[in-house]
Amino acid sequence: MSLALVTSLAISAAPIIPREVCTAPQSEKDEDSCFILRMLGIDEMRTAETIAVAKQDEIPIIRKRVRECGLVHRVDPVGYRVAVIDIFNAEEEQRDCLVSWIEATDPQYLFSDERLDAALREAHADHEGTDQ
Repeated sequence: MSLALVTSLAISAAPIIPREVCTAPQSEKDEDSCFILRMLGIDEMRTAETIAVAKQDEIPIIRKRVRECGLVHRVDPVGYRVAVIDIFNAEEEQRDCLVSWIEATDPQYLFSDERLDAALREAHADHEGTDQ
C-alpha cells in the first residue's frame, strides 16, 4: 500500500527520509528510499500524507488542483478503479489550498480509512455488476 498512508509528520520533525540516505557510502545507501526520492524529484522527505481518495477516473480533476497548489505528490492505485493521492513536504498553506478546495468541491474525496473502504466496496460492486 501507500508509503506513510495516514501519518503526517510536522515539518520541524526529523525527516522521514533524510537526504543522507542517498549520499551515504554504497554499503550504507538505502536504495529503496533513494528510489522514492528520485521518483518524487525531492532531496529529502519531511512529511508524507495521504490526502485524497477517489475513483481513478476522478483523480485527474483532483490532481490538477494538487498541481495548482504546488504540492509534490503521487497517485497510488490501491484497488480496482480506486486510487489515493499522497502529498509530500507540504507547507501548511499548500495543504490548506487543497483541503479547502476538496471541502468546497466534494468532501468525499478527503482521505479517511472509512472513505477508502467505501470507495473500494463501491468499485467492487460496480465491477461485480458488470460481470453479469
